[in-house]
Formats: sequence, structure tokens, C-alpha cells
Amino acid sequence: MNNIGVVSRGNGLRGMGLAALVGCCLPMAALATTTNDISLGSVVIAVDGDYVLTGSSASNTVTVSAGVTASVTLSNLSITSTACAFSIASNATATLTLLGSNILASGDVYAGLQVPEGATLVITSNSAGSLSARGSLDWSNTAGAGIGGSGGGGYFPGESCGTITIYGGTVMATGAGKGAGIGGGGSYYAPGGSGGTIAIYDGTITATGGDGAGIGGGGSAGAIGGSGGAISICGGMVTATCGHGGDDGMGAGIGGGYRGDGGTITISGGTVTASSSKGAGMGGGYEGACGTIAISGGIVTANGGGGAGIGGGRGGGGGRITISEGTVTATSEGSNAGIGGGLGSAGTITISGGTVTATGADAEGGTGIGGGENGAGWTITISGGTVVATAGAGAYKAGIDSGTDGTITILGGNVTATGCDFGAGIGDYESVGTVIISGGMVTATGHGPGAGIGGATIAISDGTVMATGGDSYDFDGGGPGIGCYYSRGMIQISGGTVTAIGGNGVYGGSAGIGGGFDSSGGIIIISGGRVTATGGIGGAGIGGGIYGAGGTITISNGTVTATGGDTGAGIGGGGSLDENRIGGSGGAISIGGNATVT
Repeated sequence: MNNIGVVSRGNGLRGMGLAALVGCCLPMAALATTTNDISLGSVVIAVDGDYVLTGSSASNTVTVSAGVTASVTLSNLSITSTACAFSIASNATATLTLLGSNILASGDVYAGLQVPEGATLVITSNSAGSLSARGSLDWSNTAGAGIGGSGGGGYFPGESCGTITIYGGTVMATGAGKGAGIGGGGSYYAPGGSGGTIAIYDGTITATGGDGAGIGGGGSAGAIGGSGGAISICGGMVTATCGHGGDDGMGAGIGGGYRGDGGTITISGGTVTASSSKGAGMGGGYEGACGTIAISGGIVTANGGGGAGIGGGRGGGGGRITISEGTVTATSEGSNAGIGGGLGSAGTITISGGTVTATGADAEGGTGIGGGENGAGWTITISGGTVVATAGAGAYKAGIDSGTDGTITILGGNVTATGCDFGAGIGDYESVGTVIISGGMVTATGHGPGAGIGGATIAISDGTVMATGGDSYDFDGGGPGIGCYYSRGMIQISGGTVTAIGGNGVYGGSAGIGGGFDSSGGIIIISGGRVTATGGIGGAGIGGGIYGAGGTITISNGTVTATGGDTGAGIGGGGSLDENRIGGSGGAISIGGNATVT
């Protein structure tokens, strides 16, 4: 073993015998850069200083001892070991500069480049070369990170990652088993290790986890997985993937390992691609909650195989997602949202800027933005940016949906939302949730009997709103432009420019504003704005769908143009296309004040 500070193979000492040098302590101030060829023996860096490591070995290793701060240049260094190829002890700092092509591959449960909790790794901006780090060559073990914590085996916890900062270079990090690419080590029955603190400022980074995250926490099959830790990306080209080899890809691309939550993820720049086979693209691993995600810049593409594109893993909800700038594209598979929950509920999504495209899963259906299947209680606020939200093919999926007891608030921005298979463009198929629009340009289109905008309470006070109910060719009726197909809710319009068009089905249409097939208009209050409402076939312009009563309609101000479809009233009850059925009653209609009604 080469114990630097006690034994050195550089600086004219190469010809001296090892036995003659034992106990000879060389003062570091007397040495310039110490160069060591790993093929001549293992290296222990025990004293602060500048070092160059080169050569190749199938057995020797590098260790940075506790308490040491070392600047190390890796120059075409290659280590493939059954032990840990390169380890940084807790309370040690290693600043690496990469020259040429460097390989660190470990065996057993070790990380390729071990950075345990309390240790610090920095990769400098002067790194013109590359590093390939791979954990645990023995894939049957569970398992070390490429860079970060070592694995815990079957019954011991995975090691949490320390602090990793990358300013440049080309870095390829691959975790084995349940290890992260960069971050925590994994375990089978015990908890996985957390992602620690990971910051990327520049460079080309490719990080791949097995059942641990690409970047973030290590996974666990039988206990809690490692959380993502604190992950920040300010620049560079970053590709983070969970799932390779014989592993299932149960962690997030960036965030939690298998059964781990997403931690805190901040992206302010760079080009970032995050994907997972069965977790969220960015956020929680399989069964893991979203955590906290803030995107304020960069180009971000996230795809969740079994979880949200950005948000919770499959079965995981919760968390807080904020997008204020950047170009964000998020897609999901399974019954998960593009942005939001993975079959889970109760979280917060805030979009104030940027260009955001969110698409739910096609296979089983997922919301574009909001809760996954069975998701409820979401608070969604959009105040700026360009937002396109599209539901995947699956029953009752909306473009934007907060679920039961949730609230959607649009204050500004350019928002386009499209539902699929009974889904509303914005809101819910039935009378649940609250939709508030007080600004922006909003285009909402339902599918089948889904409304353009649906919910228990709908309030529009400003903005330009175009809401179109869906057409259905295998269902009784289409969706109302604004309202709910079955249930009766409350619709209030006090300002803005609102256009609502009812959709059509096999046996008739829905109201422009109000009810669906054989459904009352509920409570409709118009006290301002410019409102144009057109019913589908037999549906009222404002009021009931075909065969439905008008409900309670009050118009006190504004300019209102209401046109019924065929036998439907302009304002009031829906009509009838069946000679054996009568149309809906007009309900209670009050028009007064300064309203202009056509």
C-alpha cells in the first residue's frame, strides 16, 4: 500500500525500498505534486496536498483518509477492483480534475467512487477528461451507487451520500442493484441511503440507477427507500435514468429510490432529461411521494414509467411543485399525471412562467396536470407562462384536474387543457372540486361527455375563456361547455370574455353553460363580462342539457348571448328529440339590472 505522507512513489523516491521508508514522514510543504501509478500499489492519501493518479490495476485501490483535504488529478486512471476502487472517508474532501479517460469500478456492495455521509467530492471545471464510475460489479448484491454511498447488502441500511459538486467534465455513473447512479446506496430489507447534497453546475453527466434513482436516493425492496436528498442543477447536460440491466427501474430518474420520496430538487439551468421505468421521471420512486421540486430555468424533459413525469411515484402523491421559468415537458405512463400525482393525492402545483407541456399516460389514462388516478385534494395555481395540459387515454381524465376537494386557480398565462375519455378540459367530469379563473387566455376542451370546464364550483371573473364540451358517439350526450354532465353545481361569471359551447352525443346535446344530458343547469349567476353560450343539440344556451330543467339562473349585468341547440331554450330548459318525452322546465330565471341579453 502506498500511504502518501508516509510513503510516496513520486518525487525521486521511486527507487527506494518500501521497508526503508516506513516511518519516514515527509512534510507536504516540501513536496510539489505527488504522482502515483496505481499499478505499483494501493494509494492512501493521508496528508493534505496535490496529487496525480495514473495507471491501471485490477486489485489496487485509492483511499482519502478522514480529515484530509486533497486536490487529485485523475489522468487515465483505471481501477477495476473487488473492493472499493476509490473511497473518500467521512470528514475528508477530495477535489478531482479529470484528464483523459478514467474508470472506477468496484465489487461487492461498494460504490464505484465512495462518497459517504460527511465526505465531500468536487469535480472541477478544469476537467477536460471523463470519469466512468460503476458500483458493485457483482450484480447479485444490493448495491453501491456509481458515485456516492455503498450498498447495505440484504439486511443493513444503504449508505447515504455526502456532498457532491460537479463543475465540469464528462461523468458517467452507474449504480448496481438498488444503488443510485449518483447518490445513495441501496439495500434489500433495510432502508436505502439518501441522496445527500448533490449540485451540478456544468459538464456532461449521465447517471443511471438500477432500483435506485439516476440521481438521488438508493432503493429498498422491503423498507423505506432513500429520499432524493438536496439536488440542484444549475447548468450542464444532465441525463438521469432509473432502470438498466436486470433491475426493474423502481426509483426516480431524479429524486427518490425505490420506495423513497423525492427530497428537494431545484433546477435553474442546463438541459436535463430524467426518466424511469417504474418511478417518477423527477420526484418519488415507486410508492414514493413527490417531495419539493422547483424549476426556474433550463430545458427539462421528464418521463415517468410508473409514476408522474414530474411528481409522485406510482402510489405516491403529496409534495410541492413550482415552475417559474424554463421549458418543461413532462409525460407519464400508467394512471399517473404528467405533472402531479402518481395514483396519489394532496399536493400543490404552482406555475408562474415558462413553457410547460404536460401529458398524462396513454395506456391507462392520466391527468395532464393534477392528481393521478384516485388523486384528490390538489391545489393548482397558474399565473403565467404557456401551459399545455393533455390527458392520456383513460376514463374520466382531465387536462387539469384537482380531484375531489381540490382547487384550480388560473390568474394569468396562456392555458390550453384537453381531456380524454369522459374527461373535462379543466376540472372534473362530475360536480367535485373548485375552478377559479381571474385572468389569462384559457382554452379548455372536454372529451366524450366531459365538460370544457367542470366542477362543483366554477367562478370566472376575468380573462378570455373558450370552453368546449366533448362530443360522444357512444354515450347519451356530449359535455357542457361549462358545467357538469350529471351533477348540479354552481357557476358564477362576473367578468371576462367567455365563450361556451355544448357538445353532442348519440341522443342529444348539453348546455353551453349548465347541465349535461337530462341534467339541470344547477345554479348559474352572471353579473358581468361578455358571455356567449351555445347549446348542443337540444341543449339550452344557458341552463339544462337536453331533457334537463334550467335550474336557477340569475343575470344582473354584462352582455349575454345565449343560443339553444334545435329544441333547447336560449336561456332555460333543454329541449326534446323524443316525441314520448317532454323537454326540461325553464326553472327560475331572473334577468335585471344593466344586463344586455340576446
